Order: sequence, then C-alpha cells, then structure tokens
Amino acid sequence: MRCHPFLLFILAAIFFASCSDPSTPKSDVQSTEVSDSGIAQGVGPDSGADSSDEVEPEPPVIQAGLGIGPAQLGGTYGDLVAEIGPPDSSFEYYRVIFAVWLELGIEVVFSAGVSAELTDDDPILSVGTKLLDGYQGMIVPGMRRSEAEAVIGSCTDVVDGVHCYHSIGLYLGFDADEVIQTVAIHPPYTVRLEPPEMEISAGGER
Repeated sequence: MRCHPFLLFILAAIFFASCSDPSTPKSDVQSTEVSDSGIAQGVGPDSGADSSDEVEPEPPVIQAGLGIGPAQLGGTYGDLVAEIGPPDSSFEYYRVIFAVWLELGIEVVFSAGVSAELTDDDPILSVGTKLLDGYQGMIVPGMRRSEAEAVIGSCTDVVDGVHCYHSIGLYLGFDADEVIQTVAIHPPYTVRLEPPEMEISAGGER
C-alpha cells in the first residue's frame, strides 16, 4: 500500500519595455531605469509579502481505528473529495476501489457499488500510508516493531511474520529487519476464543 509537492504560489514576471522616447531627457531615462530596476529586484512596499506568509501543511495524523488525516473510517468518497479534491489515481478489484492521494501520501480503500465506479456515497473501508515518512501519531512508518509493541501491545495476529493485524484497528507491515514500512487503519475488533452464542435474527420468529 509517492509524493509531489503541492503548488502554493503562482509566479508572475512583469517586464518593462526599454524603447524610450528619444526626446526624453537623459535624467528622466535614468530615473525610469532605476525605478524599473528597483521593481525588478522586489524593492517596494509589497516586496516579500507572500514569502513571509508561507505556512507548511500539517502532516496527516495516524489514528488507530479512526483514520489518517482527513480520510476517516465511516466517511464517504464524496466528503473526502469535497475536502481534499479527487485522487491522483485509482483502480478497482471486485468492486473494491483503491484510491491514492499523493500529496498526503495515503491510499484509501472504498466499497463500490454494482457499477464498480466511485460515487459520492461509497464508504471508506480502510486507509493506509504510501510513504516512509511525513506522518504524525503514536505509530508511524520507520519505527521498529518493538517500539510499536511497547506502545500498543504485542502483535498476536501476525501473517507470514511481517503482517500484523492489531485489534485496536491498526495494520503494521514490517520488513525483514522488523522496521515498519506500512501503516493502515481498519475498524477495531474484539478477539474471541469461542464464537458468540447464536441469536435469532430480526424477523426470524414465526
């Protein structure tokens, strides 16, 4: 389950014509050239106003059982697009759609309808990371498995020694050195050693 920088500024350049009227006194021409040079170098009351107001976006927060950044379990495709825009890419697999937002470094899994195409009402099933850094939270990519387990407890549901599905709603993908490469969010669950007692479903009684 990488990242292009978001365009924050629109750069504009204003060029002044150098073909002055021959009848213009030399002193006036020099004055105009000095003035133009000052503007070209950014000298003036408005110079540097935009660059001093730059604000770096906050890294998305990884929250077990909830989501990553704006992509939260229980949300919908329409809500997410309204907040952060359409995904950079997506693909469908048996009516499950994986959509990637490169700027945030997240991959969101949606449940699609019969059409197998994303619609505004399609729910978010899980959210995963696509980068090795650029996140915040108690568990992030780059941590060691031992560091993560010291915070959330031991991984008891482990597949192939590298895939941990934790009951708090957290998936951790390790490499051979047990360094976390991928973090994903799924709904939390309760581990039961025995199945719960069966109950009659609604409308089952006659």
